[in-house]
Amino acid sequence: MAVQRVTRGSWVGVGRTGAAVLAVALILTGAPPGGSAAGADDDVTEAPPDEALESAPFRDGEWLGSYQATGPVSRSNPQINMHTLIDGTVGFEVVDDVAAGEWTMQGSASGTIEGGTISNVFQGSGPVEGDDERLHLGGRVGTTWTTTIGGHTEVSEDPIDLGPFGVEVTDVDCNRVLGTWEQSFEDVIADVGGWSSDLDGSFVAVHQGEDPDPALLEEAESLLNTYNDWSDEVRAGTIDVPDEGPFPRPIADRANELVNRAVDLELAMAEADRDDLCLFGQDLGAYEFLLTALVQEVLSWVLEVHPSLTAEDIYSAADILLWMGGVGEGAVRPDVAAELEEQLAAAGSAVLDEVAVTDGRESPSGGSCTTDSPCLPPTDDVLLLLMVGADLGLTLSVLGTDLPPEDAATHLTASDDEVED
Repeated sequence: MAVQRVTRGSWVGVGRTGAAVLAVALILTGAPPGGSAAGADDDVTEAPPDEALESAPFRDGEWLGSYQATGPVSRSNPQINMHTLIDGTVGFEVVDDVAAGEWTMQGSASGTIEGGTISNVFQGSGPVEGDDERLHLGGRVGTTWTTTIGGHTEVSEDPIDLGPFGVEVTDVDCNRVLGTWEQSFEDVIADVGGWSSDLDGSFVAVHQGEDPDPALLEEAESLLNTYNDWSDEVRAGTIDVPDEGPFPRPIADRANELVNRAVDLELAMAEADRDDLCLFGQDLGAYEFLLTALVQEVLSWVLEVHPSLTAEDIYSAADILLWMGGVGEGAVRPDVAAELEEQLAAAGSAVLDEVAVTDGRESPSGGSCTTDSPCLPPTDDVLLLLMVGADLGLTLSVLGTDLPPEDAATHLTASDDEVED
């Protein structure tokens, strides 16, 4: 996720009858973990969808390792059956997920040939190329064959072009890469026909640099643990929220902390050094998914239980949700996002109802501002809510009259001079 503008601060206000909403307010959209709206029974620690399972990047720097392959080798004309063992070393450097380096190989094979025995020893070297999904080892191997048939032994030299061995990378973490061989011997030996094989082997390489900073991963784990504790309390009904009046500051502070920590962590991960992200390993995408899901759940709960959200609360919540991918096009958990958008629209409409102009003054369309055809004063709060509607394509309403985002501004009065605060 690219770094963009994002609201940060105290986004859950205490309500219109208490202290003013501090600096930046975020409302909480969606469904409470223990309520009935979107995601009510969801646990954000559950496995995310497959598309979220992005791995951390292949760590830049020098890697040294070894590999092995073993298995049967056969040829039909003449009939040859052998068992091969390959050992080798590998060294490569990674820059932006691209690997380049060199390998060495040594090995042997032995078995039977029609009427006798056959064996070989070989060694070689060549380049390493690839990325965090697949490594390729190609080059040239010198092979010495020893064949004994009917008591007669023959030794021959046979250089072989390899091209290339394929290693499928099965696991990457900060300091280690694991892989398995993916091509058969028949695919690998260029210039030699009629061979077939089923090599089975292993590949491991170890990073040679310093260990990365674990701070980001530790914060992610700590945040999810804190969220789970909060969620358990919500589900158990032990967080007492009044039906009216100021939203209790301690409750608002806990919700603010969860969302702000998620925003800070998302920003830090977006700007982090590749080495620091590698500690997330194959769970990198899952953690990014969970941060958005956490924000959806917390904001959802607040929207559900907060008795007196302000326009600034609603605008700030929408701003954060948009940035985190919790609402809007391409949002995480689309069903939850859709219900969050409905909650935002309902909360915004409730604020507009309170400031609706119905005193008979002339409306922008030339009629009168009445209960059946209400108008809106062009205050900062109203403009903030209309921006939310425009950003998310929401249809707000005022006293039951829908305000589609494309023409909501036509309901603004020319001025608010006559509107009492």
